[in-house]
Amino acid sequence: MEEPTSTTSSLPPAVAATDKEGKSAEFHPFSISTPQIRAFHLAWLSLFSNFVSTFSIPPLIPLIRADLALSPSDVSAAATASFAGSILSRFAMGPLSHLLGPATASAALSFLTAPAVLFAAFVSSPASFLVVLSLVVRLLVGLSLGNFVANQYWMTSIFSPSVVGLANGVSAGWANTGGAAAQFLMPQIHSLLSMKLSSSAAWRLSFLVPGGERLSTLQMNGMAKEMDGMAKEKAASVASKRFVPGRRIGK
Repeated sequence: MEEPTSTTSSLPPAVAATDKEGKSAEFHPFSISTPQIRAFHLAWLSLFSNFVSTFSIPPLIPLIRADLALSPSDVSAAATASFAGSILSRFAMGPLSHLLGPATASAALSFLTAPAVLFAAFVSSPASFLVVLSLVVRLLVGLSLGNFVANQYWMTSIFSPSVVGLANGVSAGWANTGGAAAQFLMPQIHSLLSMKLSSSAAWRLSFLVPGGERLSTLQMNGMAKEMDGMAKEKAASVASKRFVPGRRIGK
């Protein structure tokens, strides 16, 4: 039987080599020349933002603990809530990605959890820390890590089996650096704000940055979905131009 025809490097730069399903058979992570690779970049950046917001609270816990006179058990409850949220969402995101598509599922989860990190600014006592930060904020923010599942599902829908393993690894690796970025950025943001404000006000306002960044993921997901659609349309167009009427597969 004749092998499925793929586009070749002789095609215009805006069209990647694709397999019979219209998935990209090329993966060039340092390029933005094709819709597929642009969708890849927007997808991992969206997940990167999820990691930043999820890990934005721990770097400021020493300041929050001192300001609110928290006990060690109060702090550990918040960490447990975040972990529980990530577990629950990862079970749900697989079926949701299959049902709605990874872009829509990821955008929906981002929309539902984006305001959560902003609620941290309203914590004013150990009791509110336990209720608001532990049970609401960390739980909801932890849910956003379910977008990791949607991201991996998305890579599988964009790239062919020959390169999807590499695409999954790079996307996950780059996105996971959001946790390290939060460890670096949040203390710096607090330091800048504390030059003009009290430490108590500074750590609260610091959460505006990851909260605002989370809202940007909605736009990223929308743009990535559009790029993914463009890639599939171009692949279908190329395939139709190569079709020869009357030719049978295997002949």
